[in-house]
Parts: sequence; C-alpha cells; structure tokens
Amino acid sequence: MDTTSTPRRITSAVELELGDEARPILVRWTSRREGESAFGSGGHSYALRTASGVVLVDPYRIDGEVGGRIARLIDAMSEGSRPIAILCTDSWHERAAYDVRAARGIPIWLPRAGASEMDGQPDHLYDESTALPAGIRGTHLEDLLGNTALLARATTGESVLFAGDCILGGSGETGHWRETVGMNLWLTGRHERDAFARRFGRLLDLDVDLLCTAHGHPAVFRDGPLDLLRRALDAGQHRQMEYR
Repeated sequence: MDTTSTPRRITSAVELELGDEARPILVRWTSRREGESAFGSGGHSYALRTASGVVLVDPYRIDGEVGGRIARLIDAMSEGSRPIAILCTDSWHERAAYDVRAARGIPIWLPRAGASEMDGQPDHLYDESTALPAGIRGTHLEDLLGNTALLARATTGESVLFAGDCILGGSGETGHWRETVGMNLWLTGRHERDAFARRFGRLLDLDVDLLCTAHGHPAVFRDGPLDLLRRALDAGQHRQMEYR
C-alpha cells in the first residue's frame, strides 16, 4: 500500500538469482523511493520462469535503464510471450501491478483474505484452495493483509518460496527491530509465541530450495532456508504489529 501523497523518484537494482543473461530463470529487482534505506524500506520483486510460463511476484515500478534491462530479461525468460500472471503475496503489494496489467494485459491474482485492504481491482482473488497459474501453491499465513507464501517450481527444478511480508531479511538499520542481517518473522495483530509457531510451522513440511523475501537482506535464502526458519521460530526472531 502506498500512503505517500507526493510521488518520490524510485531507484531500482536488478539481480539474476537463477540462470544467466541469455537464459534467465529467476530475476529479482529491488526498488526504493528516494530517501528510503536499501534494506529497511526497499522492496523486492521477482520474475520466475516456470514450465507453464513466466510469473511476476509483487512487481514494483521500475524506471530508466534498469527498467529496460528487466524488460529484456523478462522477454528472454518468456521467449517473446507475455508473462501468464501477476501474483501479489498480500494486499499491500499491489505496487505497480495495475500499471503492468494495463501495459501488457497480464491478469492479477491477490489473496482473498486481504481484499478489504486492496486499493485496486485484481482479476482474481485466491485462497489456499485456488488452483493458481503454473501449479503454484499458496499457504495462508496472516489475516489482515492476506499474506500468503507462494511455492513455485523453476524450469531448472528448484522449488522457490515467495514469502511476502511474513518472512523478511535484516534491515541493516541501527535500532530497527530487524537490524541484524538474517531471517525475521512478522505478523499483524496480537500473537503469542505459539501462534507464530503454528502459522509458520506449516511451511516446515514443504520442499524449499530458495526462499525469497519481500524486504531486507538477504533477499534470497539459499542454504537450508527451512532450517533457518525453524531456528528463527525457536529463537523468537519475530514481531507483531498492531494495525488500527
């Protein structure tokens, strides 16, 4: 959700997480508005090549040369076809989804549980029972925004979990609750520690090679991501946010 009244310039950087320039598989771009920190307030967006086509996850607006490079990478991923879906992990991640849909005609999917917080009108609302494009599987984690972790499979075989706002990297900001680089867990509302264990514990049975966050550093957890999640639960590396 964008609550700023005056638009600020957005800067972006792009990384190839899987594949190479000639054959990209997983592309990440990190964007932040002018004046925001790199890891605290900036946001990560993704494009993944699946066997059914390319999906975009939580896309931010991109400008200038970086935008041109991302567009070229996505075209290379999709071999000239348009991506098959824009997937929002929560209702605060509509971001540039509607601009992308207007430009390229890509349908938008947004969690049904977060519909009360959405700003636009997606093409589809989804929940755990919904058959998502490319065989992607959703696991509902948080109620207010509908935060849903999305499990997808890359064409190279890796199982990729897009965790949205519920699993975050460190902020790198002194005094910030997730100042330390590493995995941090977040939910809205009032939750006891065992509630975090129940919610996130559902992910521990999944097969996950890469875990992609929406904010923070690292952006992509590669080395035993679910072991890190288990440790974060055991250590109480989590925070609840009261909203309204």
